[in-house]
Amino acid sequence: MVISSPFMMELCEYIARHMQAKGVWPNCTDADIAKAADNEDQVISWYYDALVYFKEKNWYASLDDVEDPQENMTVNIRTKGRVDIYWFLNGEWKHAGSMDY
Repeated sequence: MVISSPFMMELCEYIARHMQAKGVWPNCTDADIAKAADNEDQVISWYYDALVYFKEKNWYASLDDVEDPQENMTVNIRTKGRVDIYWFLNGEWKHAGSMDY
């Protein structure tokens, strides 16, 4: 499968930045990621991993990584092959759902 849609290439660019930041693939480009991916689901999974690495868009590896949670805040906790969504309500984290990814 060829990854080429503008949206998927935008995700590939973000993933490449992640690979560079970690030092895993210093000269990585969006085209490299697009070639390495088997399918779009794999790109999305790698994108989630990159979001967690940068702690952006409320993506984290654990609830312990969330600094200063705010009332009604939602976060995505990424573990291997899974995303759990939590909602901060009345001073407590409430599990709001999960998906395999």
